[in-house]
Amino acid sequence: MIKREDILIIKFTATQKSGFFIDKFLILCYNNSMKIVKPNVEIVNTVVPGKKMEYAGRVCYCSFDKITDDSHEKFLTKIFNSCHLSIAEHERLIVKIDLKKPFPYLMGIDQSNHMKYFNISNDEKNNCIYLSSNIRGWYEATKNQPSDVGYYPLLKEVYPYLFTEDRKITPAPDGAIERISLSDVPKEFQKFHDSKTFDITCSRSASHQLVRHRSLSFSQQSQRYVNFSKDKFGHNINFILPDFTDRKEFSDKEIEKMNQALEANFRSAEANYFCLIDDGLLPEDARAVLPNATATQIIITGTTSDWEGFIKLRSDTHAQKEIRDISDTIKNYLKVEV
Repeated sequence: MIKREDILIIKFTATQKSGFFIDKFLILCYNNSMKIVKPNVEIVNTVVPGKKMEYAGRVCYCSFDKITDDSHEKFLTKIFNSCHLSIAEHERLIVKIDLKKPFPYLMGIDQSNHMKYFNISNDEKNNCIYLSSNIRGWYEATKNQPSDVGYYPLLKEVYPYLFTEDRKITPAPDGAIERISLSDVPKEFQKFHDSKTFDITCSRSASHQLVRHRSLSFSQQSQRYVNFSKDKFGHNINFILPDFTDRKEFSDKEIEKMNQALEANFRSAEANYFCLIDDGLLPEDARAVLPNATATQIIITGTTSDWEGFIKLRSDTHAQKEIRDISDTIKNYLKVEV
Protein backbone atom coordinates (compact mmCIF):
# COMPACT_ATOMS: atom_id res chain seq x y z
CA MET A 1 0.00 0.00 0.00
CA ILE A 2 1.38 3.39 -0.98
CA LYS A 3 1.59 5.76 1.96
CA ARG A 4 -0.02 9.15 2.05
CA GLU A 5 3.27 10.87 2.93
CA ASP A 6 4.86 9.39 -0.19
CA ILE A 7 2.10 10.95 -2.29
CA LEU A 8 2.77 14.34 -0.73
CA ILE A 9 6.45 14.16 -1.62
CA ILE A 10 5.60 13.35 -5.23
CA LYS A 11 2.95 16.05 -5.27
CA PHE A 12 5.27 18.86 -4.26
CA THR A 13 8.31 17.80 -6.27
CA ALA A 14 6.85 16.48 -9.53
CA THR A 15 6.82 18.52 -12.70
CA GLN A 16 3.61 19.36 -14.53
CA LYS A 17 4.45 16.63 -17.04
CA SER A 18 3.98 13.95 -14.43
CA GLY A 19 0.53 15.13 -13.34
CA PHE A 20 -1.18 12.00 -14.69
CA PHE A 21 1.38 9.93 -12.78
CA ILE A 22 0.38 11.73 -9.57
CA ASP A 23 -3.32 11.01 -10.21
CA LYS A 24 -2.53 7.31 -10.57
CA PHE A 25 -0.77 7.31 -7.19
CA LEU A 26 -3.60 9.26 -5.57
CA ILE A 27 -6.17 6.77 -6.83
CA LEU A 28 -4.16 3.87 -5.40
CA CYS A 29 -3.71 5.71 -2.12
CA TYR A 30 -7.45 6.19 -1.70
CA ASN A 31 -8.36 2.58 -2.51
CA ASN A 32 -10.65 3.30 -5.47
CA SER A 33 -13.54 3.91 -3.06
CA MET A 34 -15.65 5.66 -5.71
CA LYS A 35 -19.13 4.13 -6.28
CA ILE A 36 -21.44 4.17 -9.27
CA VAL A 37 -25.10 4.52 -8.24
CA LYS A 38 -28.38 4.64 -10.14
CA PRO A 39 -30.83 7.56 -10.14
CA ASN A 40 -33.69 6.94 -7.72
CA VAL A 41 -37.06 8.50 -6.89
CA GLU A 42 -39.09 7.92 -3.72
CA ILE A 43 -42.19 9.70 -2.46
CA VAL A 44 -41.91 11.32 0.98
CA ASN A 45 -44.89 10.83 3.29
CA THR A 46 -44.97 12.15 6.84
CA VAL A 47 -47.77 12.42 9.41
CA VAL A 48 -46.38 14.75 12.07
CA PRO A 49 -46.45 18.45 11.06
CA GLY A 50 -42.90 19.77 10.74
CA LYS A 51 -41.28 16.40 10.08
CA LYS A 52 -41.20 16.79 6.29
CA MET A 53 -39.63 20.23 6.64
CA GLU A 54 -37.05 18.81 9.02
CA TYR A 55 -36.22 15.94 6.66
CA ALA A 56 -35.69 18.38 3.78
CA GLY A 57 -33.35 20.42 5.95
CA ARG A 58 -31.45 17.35 7.13
CA VAL A 59 -30.86 16.39 3.49
CA CYS A 60 -28.99 19.67 2.97
CA TYR A 61 -26.55 18.92 5.78
CA CYS A 62 -26.80 15.09 5.77
CA SER A 63 -27.56 15.23 9.50
CA PHE A 64 -30.07 12.37 9.56
CA ASP A 65 -28.42 10.93 12.68
CA LYS A 66 -29.81 13.87 14.67
CA ILE A 67 -33.47 13.09 13.93
CA THR A 68 -35.55 12.11 16.97
CA ASP A 69 -39.29 12.09 17.69
CA ASP A 70 -39.29 15.77 18.67
CA SER A 71 -36.11 17.07 17.01
CA HIS A 72 -38.09 18.97 14.38
CA GLU A 73 -39.24 21.65 16.81
CA LYS A 74 -35.75 22.76 17.85
CA PHE A 75 -34.34 22.32 14.35
CA LEU A 76 -37.06 24.33 12.61
CA THR A 77 -37.00 27.08 15.24
CA LYS A 78 -33.27 27.52 14.64
CA ILE A 79 -33.70 27.51 10.86
CA PHE A 80 -36.57 30.04 10.95
CA ASN A 81 -34.66 32.33 13.30
CA SER A 82 -31.81 32.38 10.78
CA CYS A 83 -34.34 33.28 8.02
CA HIS A 84 -33.53 30.20 5.89
CA LEU A 85 -37.16 29.60 5.01
CA SER A 86 -36.92 27.48 1.85
CA ILE A 87 -37.53 24.21 3.73
CA ALA A 88 -40.89 25.64 4.86
CA GLU A 89 -42.07 25.23 1.27
CA HIS A 90 -42.34 21.46 1.73
CA GLU A 91 -45.51 21.51 3.86
CA ARG A 92 -48.87 23.09 3.11
CA LEU A 93 -51.93 24.39 4.98
CA ILE A 94 -55.42 24.68 3.46
CA VAL A 95 -58.16 27.03 4.66
CA LYS A 96 -61.84 27.03 3.69
CA ILE A 97 -63.59 30.40 3.60
CA ASP A 98 -67.39 30.57 3.77
CA LEU A 99 -68.53 33.39 1.48
CA LYS A 100 -72.07 33.31 2.82
CA LYS A 101 -70.79 35.46 5.68
CA PRO A 102 -69.46 38.72 4.14
CA PHE A 103 -66.06 39.70 5.50
CA PRO A 104 -62.67 40.90 4.17
CA TYR A 105 -61.21 37.38 4.43
CA LEU A 106 -58.00 38.17 2.55
CA MET A 107 -57.27 41.19 4.71
CA GLY A 108 -53.50 41.47 5.13
CA ILE A 109 -52.66 38.56 2.85
CA ASP A 110 -53.77 40.30 -0.36
CA GLN A 111 -51.57 43.27 0.54
CA SER A 112 -48.52 41.27 1.63
CA ASN A 113 -46.80 40.83 -1.77
CA HIS A 114 -46.69 37.09 -1.08
CA MET A 115 -49.81 36.05 -3.00
CA LYS A 116 -47.51 34.24 -5.45
CA TYR A 117 -47.24 31.48 -2.85
CA PHE A 118 -51.02 31.05 -2.61
CA ASN A 119 -53.51 29.02 -4.63
CA ILE A 120 -57.15 30.10 -4.54
CA SER A 121 -60.11 28.08 -5.82
CA ASN A 122 -63.59 29.57 -6.00
CA ASP A 123 -66.24 26.92 -5.35
CA GLU A 124 -69.37 28.62 -6.70
CA LYS A 125 -71.53 25.58 -6.03
CA ASN A 126 -70.86 25.69 -2.29
CA ASN A 127 -70.27 29.46 -2.16
CA CYS A 128 -66.84 29.15 -0.59
CA ILE A 129 -63.16 29.64 -1.34
CA TYR A 130 -60.27 27.22 -0.78
CA LEU A 131 -57.07 29.09 0.06
CA SER A 132 -53.76 27.29 0.47
CA SER A 133 -50.05 27.96 0.60
CA ASN A 134 -46.89 26.31 1.75
CA ILE A 135 -45.82 27.27 5.27
CA ARG A 136 -43.28 29.77 3.97
CA GLY A 137 -46.07 31.59 2.17
CA TRP A 138 -48.22 31.70 5.29
CA TYR A 139 -45.26 32.73 7.45
CA GLU A 140 -44.19 35.61 5.23
CA ALA A 141 -47.72 36.75 4.42
CA THR A 142 -48.72 36.99 8.08
CA LYS A 143 -45.38 38.28 9.35
CA ASN A 144 -45.52 41.80 10.79
CA GLN A 145 -49.19 42.20 9.87
CA PRO A 146 -50.86 44.58 12.34
CA SER A 147 -54.12 42.62 12.28
CA ASP A 148 -55.37 39.21 11.29
CA VAL A 149 -58.76 37.78 10.42
CA GLY A 150 -58.01 34.43 12.03
CA TYR A 151 -55.31 32.74 9.95
CA TYR A 152 -52.54 33.17 12.50
CA PRO A 153 -54.29 31.16 15.24
CA LEU A 154 -54.80 28.31 12.75
CA LEU A 155 -51.08 28.31 11.97
CA LYS A 156 -50.17 28.59 15.63
CA GLU A 157 -52.37 25.59 16.40
CA VAL A 158 -50.32 23.38 14.05
CA TYR A 159 -46.87 24.95 14.46
CA PRO A 160 -46.83 26.59 17.93
CA TYR A 161 -43.01 26.66 17.99
CA LEU A 162 -42.89 28.72 14.74
CA PHE A 163 -45.92 31.00 15.10
CA THR A 164 -45.29 32.28 18.62
CA GLU A 165 -46.74 35.79 18.67
CA ASP A 166 -49.85 36.94 20.51
CA ARG A 167 -51.71 38.63 17.67
CA LYS A 168 -54.46 41.20 17.56
CA ILE A 169 -57.26 39.39 15.77
CA THR A 170 -60.06 40.94 13.76
CA PRO A 171 -62.31 37.91 14.15
CA ALA A 172 -64.30 36.56 11.26
CA PRO A 173 -67.86 35.30 11.90
CA ASP A 174 -68.06 31.90 13.58
CA GLY A 175 -67.28 29.09 11.16
CA ALA A 176 -66.36 31.46 8.35
CA ILE A 177 -62.70 30.39 8.31
CA GLU A 178 -61.53 26.88 9.12
CA ARG A 179 -58.44 24.77 8.56
CA ILE A 180 -59.26 21.68 6.49
CA SER A 181 -57.52 18.62 5.08
CA LEU A 182 -57.13 17.83 1.39
CA SER A 183 -59.94 15.28 1.58
CA ASP A 184 -62.33 18.13 2.45
CA VAL A 185 -61.56 19.86 -0.85
CA PRO A 186 -63.71 18.81 -3.85
CA LYS A 187 -61.77 16.56 -6.23
CA GLU A 188 -61.81 19.07 -9.08
CA PHE A 189 -59.77 21.50 -6.95
CA GLN A 190 -57.49 19.08 -5.10
CA LYS A 191 -54.61 19.18 -7.58
CA PHE A 192 -54.11 22.90 -6.81
CA HIS A 193 -53.95 22.42 -3.04
CA ASP A 194 -52.22 19.09 -2.41
CA SER A 195 -48.52 18.72 -1.65
CA LYS A 196 -46.47 15.95 -3.22
CA THR A 197 -42.83 15.58 -2.16
CA PHE A 198 -40.19 13.39 -3.79
CA ASP A 199 -36.74 12.37 -2.56
CA ILE A 200 -34.55 12.15 -5.67
CA THR A 201 -31.03 10.84 -6.16
CA CYS A 202 -29.58 12.07 -9.44
CA SER A 203 -26.50 13.61 -11.00
CA ARG A 204 -25.64 17.26 -10.56
CA SER A 205 -26.33 17.60 -14.29
CA ALA A 206 -29.93 16.52 -13.74
CA SER A 207 -30.40 18.60 -10.58
CA HIS A 208 -29.36 21.74 -12.50
CA GLN A 209 -32.26 21.01 -14.86
CA LEU A 210 -34.70 20.16 -12.06
CA VAL A 211 -34.29 23.49 -10.26
CA ARG A 212 -35.30 25.40 -13.39
CA HIS A 213 -38.92 24.46 -12.64
CA ARG A 214 -39.60 27.49 -10.48
CA SER A 215 -43.12 26.55 -9.37
CA LEU A 216 -41.61 23.63 -7.42
CA SER A 217 -39.70 23.85 -4.14
CA PHE A 218 -36.21 22.42 -3.58
CA SER A 219 -33.83 21.42 -0.80
CA GLN A 220 -30.56 19.88 -2.00
CA GLN A 221 -27.58 18.20 -0.42
CA SER A 222 -24.96 20.90 0.08
CA GLN A 223 -21.47 20.28 -1.31
CA ARG A 224 -20.42 23.31 0.71
CA TYR A 225 -21.23 21.81 4.11
CA VAL A 226 -21.12 18.06 3.37
CA ASN A 227 -17.62 16.60 3.68
CA PHE A 228 -17.46 13.34 1.73
CA SER A 229 -14.21 12.34 3.44
CA LYS A 230 -16.07 11.72 6.71
CA ASP A 231 -16.69 8.17 7.93
CA LYS A 232 -20.48 8.47 7.64
CA PHE A 233 -20.08 8.66 3.86
CA GLY A 234 -17.84 5.60 3.85
CA HIS A 235 -14.97 7.82 2.72
CA ASN A 236 -16.25 7.66 -0.84
CA ILE A 237 -18.14 9.77 -3.37
CA ASN A 238 -21.03 8.47 -5.48
CA PHE A 239 -21.28 9.15 -9.18
CA ILE A 240 -23.95 8.53 -11.82
CA LEU A 241 -22.99 7.38 -15.30
CA PRO A 242 -24.89 8.93 -18.21
CA ASP A 243 -27.39 6.47 -19.67
CA PHE A 244 -26.51 5.79 -23.30
CA THR A 245 -29.02 2.95 -23.84
CA ASP A 246 -31.21 5.04 -26.15
CA ARG A 247 -28.26 6.28 -28.20
CA LYS A 248 -28.51 3.95 -31.16
CA GLU A 249 -25.50 5.49 -32.91
CA PHE A 250 -23.16 3.77 -30.42
CA SER A 251 -22.37 0.08 -30.27
CA ASP A 252 -22.27 -1.78 -26.94
CA LYS A 253 -18.49 -1.90 -27.20
CA GLU A 254 -18.28 1.87 -27.74
CA ILE A 255 -20.56 2.51 -24.77
CA GLU A 256 -18.45 0.26 -22.58
CA LYS A 257 -15.31 2.16 -23.63
CA MET A 258 -16.94 5.53 -22.84
CA ASN A 259 -18.11 4.30 -19.45
CA GLN A 260 -14.59 3.12 -18.62
CA ALA A 261 -13.20 6.54 -19.52
CA LEU A 262 -15.84 8.25 -17.37
CA GLU A 263 -15.18 5.97 -14.40
CA ALA A 264 -11.45 6.69 -14.64
CA ASN A 265 -12.26 10.39 -14.50
CA PHE A 266 -14.51 9.87 -11.47
CA ARG A 267 -11.75 8.01 -9.59
CA SER A 268 -9.30 10.78 -10.32
CA ALA A 269 -11.78 13.48 -9.22
CA GLU A 270 -12.56 11.65 -5.99
CA ALA A 271 -8.88 11.12 -5.17
CA ASN A 272 -8.06 14.76 -5.82
CA TYR A 273 -11.02 15.88 -3.68
CA PHE A 274 -9.79 13.81 -0.73
CA CYS A 275 -6.25 15.03 -1.27
CA LEU A 276 -7.39 18.67 -1.15
CA ILE A 277 -9.43 18.01 2.00
CA ASP A 278 -6.42 16.36 3.64
CA ASP A 279 -4.34 19.41 2.73
CA GLY A 280 -6.77 21.58 4.72
CA LEU A 281 -9.10 22.87 2.02
CA LEU A 282 -12.76 23.28 2.99
CA PRO A 283 -15.38 21.18 1.15
CA GLU A 284 -16.77 24.37 -0.43
CA ASP A 285 -13.43 24.80 -2.23
CA ALA A 286 -12.45 21.16 -2.75
CA ARG A 287 -15.73 20.50 -4.57
CA ALA A 288 -14.32 22.45 -7.54
CA VAL A 289 -12.73 19.21 -8.81
CA LEU A 290 -16.00 17.23 -8.79
CA PRO A 291 -17.77 16.66 -12.15
CA ASN A 292 -21.43 17.13 -13.05
CA ALA A 293 -21.83 13.36 -12.75
CA THR A 294 -21.42 13.57 -8.96
CA ALA A 295 -24.53 12.13 -7.31
CA THR A 296 -26.72 14.43 -5.23
CA GLN A 297 -29.87 14.11 -3.14
CA ILE A 298 -32.62 16.65 -3.67
CA ILE A 299 -36.07 17.02 -2.10
CA ILE A 300 -38.71 18.52 -4.41
CA THR A 301 -42.27 19.51 -3.49
CA GLY A 302 -45.15 20.80 -5.54
CA THR A 303 -48.87 20.50 -6.09
CA THR A 304 -50.11 17.94 -8.61
CA SER A 305 -50.79 20.88 -10.93
CA ASP A 306 -47.13 21.95 -10.61
CA TRP A 307 -45.96 18.40 -11.27
CA GLU A 308 -48.15 18.13 -14.37
CA GLY A 309 -46.29 21.09 -15.87
CA PHE A 310 -42.97 19.45 -15.02
CA ILE A 311 -43.99 16.08 -16.51
CA LYS A 312 -45.24 17.69 -19.71
CA LEU A 313 -41.75 19.04 -20.38
CA ARG A 314 -39.50 16.34 -18.91
CA SER A 315 -41.28 13.17 -20.04
CA ASP A 316 -40.96 14.42 -23.59
CA THR A 317 -38.65 12.41 -25.85
CA HIS A 318 -36.44 15.48 -26.33
CA ALA A 319 -35.51 15.53 -22.65
CA GLN A 320 -32.22 14.00 -21.49
CA LYS A 321 -32.73 10.36 -20.52
CA GLU A 322 -31.84 10.71 -16.83
CA ILE A 323 -34.37 13.46 -16.15
CA ARG A 324 -36.89 11.79 -18.45
CA ASP A 325 -36.71 8.61 -16.36
CA ILE A 326 -37.16 10.69 -13.18
CA SER A 327 -40.19 12.41 -14.70
CA ASP A 328 -41.73 9.11 -15.84
CA THR A 329 -41.31 7.64 -12.34
CA ILE A 330 -43.05 10.66 -10.78
CA LYS A 331 -45.79 10.40 -13.39
CA ASN A 332 -46.37 6.77 -12.39
CA TYR A 333 -46.46 7.71 -8.69
CA LEU A 334 -49.05 10.43 -9.29
CA LYS A 335 -50.98 8.46 -11.91
CA VAL A 336 -51.50 11.60 -13.94
CA GLU A 337 -52.02 11.96 -17.64
CA VAL A 338 -50.45 14.90 -19.43
